[in-house]
Amino acid sequence: MHDDIFPAAEKILTDIENIFKRDKLLKDFEIVPVTVGENKSPVLHAEHTLGLQEWCVRHLYVHVYHKVMNLKRQQRLRREDPSVLSRLLLGGVLLNPDCTTLWNIRREFVVLGRFDPLTELHINAITLSRRPKSAESFVYRRWILKRMTAEPLESATLSSIIEEELQVSLMAADRYANNYHAWNHRMWVMSHIPQAQDKFYDEWTTSEIWVSKHVSEHSGLQYREFLLNQVDQHLEHTDYCLKFQSSLESFLSPLKHSIFNSDFSKHSTVSQRLYQSFVDLLDKKESCSQCPMNCKENNFMLQIGFLAYELLLVTDLIHLYPGHEALWCHRRFVLFCFFSLSKKISCNSTKESDIMDGIPLPKTQKLCVLEIDSDKCFLWWLVMQHEDALIKDCVIKTTEESYQTKLALRHEKWIKSVLICKENLSCRTQSVS
Repeated sequence: MHDDIFPAAEKILTDIENIFKRDKLLKDFEIVPVTVGENKSPVLHAEHTLGLQEWCVRHLYVHVYHKVMNLKRQQRLRREDPSVLSRLLLGGVLLNPDCTTLWNIRREFVVLGRFDPLTELHINAITLSRRPKSAESFVYRRWILKRMTAEPLESATLSSIIEEELQVSLMAADRYANNYHAWNHRMWVMSHIPQAQDKFYDEWTTSEIWVSKHVSEHSGLQYREFLLNQVDQHLEHTDYCLKFQSSLESFLSPLKHSIFNSDFSKHSTVSQRLYQSFVDLLDKKESCSQCPMNCKENNFMLQIGFLAYELLLVTDLIHLYPGHEALWCHRRFVLFCFFSLSKKISCNSTKESDIMDGIPLPKTQKLCVLEIDSDKCFLWWLVMQHEDALIKDCVIKTTEESYQTKLALRHEKWIKSVLICKENLSCRTQSVS
């Protein structure tokens, strides 16, 4: 293909590059639906947004792609004028961020020191504004971050990078429904940049607000599950203890109306102490510590507080937005967490459960039956009280043919077939008149 097939290509690429140089706050790139070319530049710029008229997109990309491929084939990439190559690669990744070859060439020049990593992150964020589900863009972004964090950085610079990554992933999630790549990138940032763990409680609040507005988003709820798996690393006393105290009291409310009869001599010491802490919390007894939940004396209190808060949040969302299967699936994950914690408390064991490690079970084990001894699991008894109440409420308040009723009955069947509580005559509930 001849270079002059689209004579305006170089002028358009130069205009785009000049906008990037002038506007350091540039945040968006969009294709403007103008199908007929006019006698003026198709490049638009307003309010930190870059626009390109649609009529020239195909011609411009063909020009960029063939020119870059010819240089690569002739092994002239490193000898080409850096300013010309920079314009070509910028235009290429903006128009098609899913082209792996273009990102690989950019990688090569980052390694050579010709491209600045911070500038690369900015360009990458602009490409994601138009293609928020571009897997190649997120892969390249993580590659840049790995290189940058491999060397010591100033605390302020690192905090700024983390904040930017969280904003970019949230922007991508908002612009494309069920954007697995955006939430996966967010998990990667929280997992691979140690300083990002300082944002744990901010992320807990942010994700709660987000999933409350996007109740059908499996990917957003999966990120919430990722945070629940990180709870073990954040069991120190925080301001959230006051927030969890209210939800924990609501979670423990069945103890006010029913008596859990069991021979506590059969319970582990941890289980007995935890039960007494629950009773003291309901009786509003003052704790010897400053924390109303007394979480320092009982490490399980804060874990239960997290899970109780999540269980009640999902309950409210199921009632507010009936018929969303994603919420019921997320609830099953919370039950798995409760189940694992109940067994740990009952057995007084520190062994980690396979359920809690965040790795999906093998296909042959997904439907395996999990059992727990009801004689030693008052926590699991509490959870089942809430499940029974939710299922009955959904069945009573909706018609038999409604999708909400079907989801509730399906959830009940799942509990009975997967999470089985061994019957024991010494563990029953009695109504308190």
